[in-house]
Amino acid sequence: MGLLPPAVVVAAWLVLRRNDLSGGTEHAVGAVADLAALLGLTGFVVLVTLGTRLPWVEHIFGLDRMFRFHRRLAPWVVGLFILHGVLRTVHFSLGRGRSWTWSYLFYFGTGDPGLLVGHLALYLVLIAAALALLRGKRRLPFRVWKPGHLLVYPAVLMGFVHAAVKGWGDLRLFPNDAVYFVLAASVLALFGSRAAYRMARDRRFAWRLERVVRETHDTTSLVLARHGDPGPFRSRLAGQFSVIRARSGGGWTEPHPFTISCEPESETLRFTIKAVGAFSSSVHALAPGTPFLCEGPYGAFCPDFGREKRIVMLAGGVGVTPFLSFLRHAARAAPDVGFTLIWANKTHADIIAMDEIHALARHPFLKVVHVLSQEPEGLPESGETVIYERGRIGVEILAKHVARSPATYYLCGPSPMQKAVLAALGDALGVRTREVRGELFFF
Repeated sequence: MGLLPPAVVVAAWLVLRRNDLSGGTEHAVGAVADLAALLGLTGFVVLVTLGTRLPWVEHIFGLDRMFRFHRRLAPWVVGLFILHGVLRTVHFSLGRGRSWTWSYLFYFGTGDPGLLVGHLALYLVLIAAALALLRGKRRLPFRVWKPGHLLVYPAVLMGFVHAAVKGWGDLRLFPNDAVYFVLAASVLALFGSRAAYRMARDRRFAWRLERVVRETHDTTSLVLARHGDPGPFRSRLAGQFSVIRARSGGGWTEPHPFTISCEPESETLRFTIKAVGAFSSSVHALAPGTPFLCEGPYGAFCPDFGREKRIVMLAGGVGVTPFLSFLRHAARAAPDVGFTLIWANKTHADIIAMDEIHALARHPFLKVVHVLSQEPEGLPESGETVIYERGRIGVEILAKHVARSPATYYLCGPSPMQKAVLAALGDALGVRTREVRGELFFF
């Protein structure tokens, strides 16, 4: 999907501007500068689309994949805008037959409104990109990054104004005009959709904390309830997640993505959270009745119980939460599916919902293999369907506990663990990476 708009833009440019390539250096530089601008503007629209989190797009690709593509595409978009600015500066300089006039790139006078708007858009994009880079390196708090990131919205509007004022001659020609107006209409529709979403958000996604459940020494579950219609969560699937905010003072906390660990049939939402940051370390102290915003449900990390007859779930630590939802749903719906859960933890004390999972393992549909890497005592005694191993999930354990018969593989855990398990699956069972379903959501 992301490659289609740039392909259309390139095709339009080749049709309409091919003669400029043979019209001398000045014309060729100007034409390539315009191509960079159109590609950048197209990519910018794709970025805004991904950031808007349209439900139908998210349902197809999953929110984590959308965000990963967003992060990969953003540097290319910024680079195209920089290239456009530099090439336009070169074009301006060549037109005057003098040495490079780099002051053109820093023009902020009112004598040329179209150029002024374009430069403002470019520098807003650069500021937003710098803030995003710092945020990615964990050097910038969300409360600083978020307002700066919103600069992309006025920037994209300024980009369209700049293109209309400075490039109107080319935009009036087909299919350039079609590309421009489709992109402009898409942006206006996205902005309208986002505005409507924000106006309805506090009402549509309002929940309250019903109770706090201490799972282990460092893991807590929040159980949230809602009076009346659960809204979009009425049709959620096992394995999906939500982006949640708690009321703090006069506002909301930063957004945090957490898996909904209860079964979809539950009237409440349950989030099982390990203490790894400021928010997750403080949730155990939240008082019942605390208001929450729960946006979603998101995610495509969901089994098809009508098609998948054997499911192998590979979890690292709190990465078991989507699988808790799988199993709790299976306990209610009784699908004709066999499950194998191979779950890595440091110690026996880190196992979440242990009694519940072991009770489920008494049913023939589930086999559980606990893999403990730092258990200081001897391992508990293994049974027929609850087995303990020492070490990490690797070739030996996979070959021992997973049959080579057809299965669907689900993997959830820290990124290093996922990479190691993917390699081990290939070596032990010949399972290729593309055959394993995984999800890594982040903010």
